[in-house]
Amino acid sequence: MRKMSIGENYVGKLTPMRSNISRFSRGTIDKIVESASAINPRIHFIVGGFHLVTASDPDIEKIATALHDRFKVEYVAPGHCTGESAFTALKKAFGDHYLYAGLGTTLTLNSAVP
Repeated sequence: MRKMSIGENYVGKLTPMRSNISRFSRGTIDKIVESASAINPRIHFIVGGFHLVTASDPDIEKIATALHDRFKVEYVAPGHCTGESAFTALKKAFGDHYLYAGLGTTLTLNSAVP
């Protein structure tokens, strides 16, 4: 069974004309971002569980690289079910644009986003 993602285009105060994707991706976050970028290629932020805990290290590296280099995602905030190997790969790929979204984490979005 495939899990559906939620992609939204916010216009106005939150993040002008940017796509923000959230939801549990069941290991297909790269496919979700690919579909969303067909609607709006400017993906500002993805948050949620990427379900990569059972993925191989080469697959995780390929996904992290695709999100950063191919799709130009600006920020990632992976949740608990993303997996430790994926946390490491995403942090390496995104640097200070990596935000951990674990239990109790509060992520603040504001209109100051360029």
